[in-house]
Amino acid sequence: MKKLSIAFLVFNEEGNIKGLVERSISQLDKMPYEYEILIVDNASTDNTGPITDELAGTHPAVEVIHHPSNLGYAMSTLTGFKKSSGDIVFIIDGDGQHTVADVPAFVDKIESGYDILFGWKVKRNDPALRIILTRFLSILAKLILDYPFNDINCGFRAVTRDVADRIEIHHKLNAAGPEIFVWGMRHNCKMAELPVRHFPRETGSSIHIPLTLPRTIGRMVGYLLQLRKELYSREKE
Repeated sequence: MKKLSIAFLVFNEEGNIKGLVERSISQLDKMPYEYEILIVDNASTDNTGPITDELAGTHPAVEVIHHPSNLGYAMSTLTGFKKSSGDIVFIIDGDGQHTVADVPAFVDKIESGYDILFGWKVKRNDPALRIILTRFLSILAKLILDYPFNDINCGFRAVTRDVADRIEIHHKLNAAGPEIFVWGMRHNCKMAELPVRHFPRETGSSIHIPLTLPRTIGRMVGYLLQLRKELYSREKE
């Protein structure tokens, strides 16, 4: 039986994480897989920490990893990869906007020979600002990295155990998808994109606000240009 690792990445998600984990356990229990749920708490400043500790104490399949300080989204992604033990590792945003009901399609695709899978929010339930930002960055990724997929930074991804063990993430940014893609290209990984469902956020808010938008775009452009340099200046391993 395949073992799955479901790593939920959270920062200040006190209103979402309990319901997300309990729904996920209910759904996963009906699937033909062994599983573990890892909650990577990126030094939340609200009640996320105590809530996740309570979940771990109640549900044997749940483990919590608390970062001592905020290391950023990319490093939380790396923690999810390295601390997991499953044959297939899922990295999923812990804001409740994704569902593990989409897991079986990803498992089937990986079992057909793929190494890295990216989610695609075909119908996004995000604020207009975030939709515009993501679409703009996706266009930039296509231009700068020859990115072949539709969604540059969907918070639902899956990789094989081998990829999770070997992958390296160095850029400490609020993004991980582009670097995972570049790593996969350099290591001749077979990659694909699958549609996932996307739900409105029930509580809390995105970190992307209008006042920080110019800085966010500037940092992302620099990030993509640096990844392009890494992709084309080194031989694939």
